[in-house]
Amino acid sequence: MIGHLGLYQDCDADQPEQKLHLETFSGDDVEAFIEASRAWAQHLPEKDRTWLKLAKGTPVVAPEGHTAAQMQMASDSSPRSAADLLIPKKLLDDLPADRKIQVPANPTRKARTWYHLENLLHDADNNLLDGWVCEEIGVTPWVSPWAWEGYDVIIDYSRPKHLMASFLSAVDRFTEAQHERYRPIAEKDDKGPMKSRLYAIIDRNRDGKMTATELQAALKLPAYAQSISQMILYKESEWFQQPKIWDALDELLGHSGSTPHLNWL
Repeated sequence: MIGHLGLYQDCDADQPEQKLHLETFSGDDVEAFIEASRAWAQHLPEKDRTWLKLAKGTPVVAPEGHTAAQMQMASDSSPRSAADLLIPKKLLDDLPADRKIQVPANPTRKARTWYHLENLLHDADNNLLDGWVCEEIGVTPWVSPWAWEGYDVIIDYSRPKHLMASFLSAVDRFTEAQHERYRPIAEKDDKGPMKSRLYAIIDRNRDGKMTATELQAALKLPAYAQSISQMILYKESEWFQQPKIWDALDELLGHSGSTPHLNWL
């Protein structure tokens, strides 16, 4: 881990700001580590499974005036969650007594626990939900942190020129001729594994573009923020500096020849 605290000035800022620049590094064997961790998790006792997985499609029953029996009957007609969410056991344990209802087992049904959760799950229209969710004991899964549930290693080979072409295309900085010329370069990033994963999470209107507004909206939803945080990106580091990689940006930025480009000064 490398950190540097100091003044940083964005290109469009009037004054520099105090910011922390933080870089973290890991070994190249992250995939092998996760696979070994998941194998280890299968042998851990039940008490070490401390994340409750509320799968996509979990009913969220309105909180007003329901008994456990009424909530069960209302489940089919209730809004359903639009994404998986892992809930830590401590959060559930710390809920006040009036936000938990335990229902004992009977000959036809397993024991259940109802939890009143507010603004954690969201519906298909990205509205945060306030209501009761049901844990069916022995059915609703608990997972261990060692299982790395939901995490994926994404190997992405796009380079700065692909990212820049994608950005310039998204903000309509290209002419029609440039759009046609640089489309294959932009699509190397747009259709790559990293953007494909983000589009699946963020791009609500499926227009093939990812706006700052969509990204900010997604990060306000706990399930989407959690899903984004579970992306482990394997990508060539900027520390592996090669002039040809950065020189490839010259044409996109309207520069040619050996004179410096003013944007880099």
